[in-house]
Amino acid sequence: MTSYEDSLEKLIRAIDKVYLNPRQLFIRSFLSGLFTGLGATVGLTLVLILVGWIFTLLGGLPLVGFWIKSLDQILIDK
Repeated sequence: MTSYEDSLEKLIRAIDKVYLNPRQLFIRSFLSGLFTGLGATVGLTLVLILVGWIFTLLGGLPLVGFWIKSLDQILIDK
């Protein structure tokens, strides 16, 4: 056998080991989903922080600022 065939055989055995064992498949899928969600959350947080920082450099959004100020006043009055 050549090294290519050996490598292919090792790959097939590794894939069989993972996919034929339900426990390993569950753990791998769970961790994959967990880290995908965590990465999306961290990424979205960083993008929103960057957008907020850019808005503060540009002077903010006047319409949103007025809306938050009126909402704050409503909450204080109650």
